[in-house]
Amino acid sequence: MLTDMKRKIYNLIDKGAHGSKYNLLFDYFIITLIILNVVAVAVETLSGLSPKTRNLLRLFEIVSVAVFTIEYLLRIYISDITHPAKNKLTSALKFIFSPYGLIDLLAIIPFYLPFVVKVDLRFLRIIRLVRFFRVFKIGRYN
Repeated sequence: MLTDMKRKIYNLIDKGAHGSKYNLLFDYFIITLIILNVVAVAVETLSGLSPKTRNLLRLFEIVSVAVFTIEYLLRIYISDITHPAKNKLTSALKFIFSPYGLIDLLAIIPFYLPFVVKVDLRFLRIIRLVRFFRVFKIGRYN
């Protein structure tokens, strides 16, 4: 049963254009979310945004990062299908250090970094620009 569940997750998130209608809906959802994130990052740079708008952008970022994090964890979970190896850990590491795995990680890490280490605000602004790596995720869904 667990293998069946893993196969369903794989078919949903990793089958590409040859997948089911649910897979295509998933792909379009992620692509739309990525594009909206790029727009949100650009809008955040505008001066004079109201506190309400800034709060909405922050909420959108939190929801987006949650979706991207779940997707990343699911990809690690199915890594023994997508990146076969002798054991699950090796498969997971093969995914994590693959180009798409690194792009996925770089897309979410700026959100979590301030929770882990004390960061200078200037450095944090530079790290926030790394969120543009989310746009590179589109290559997987094209």
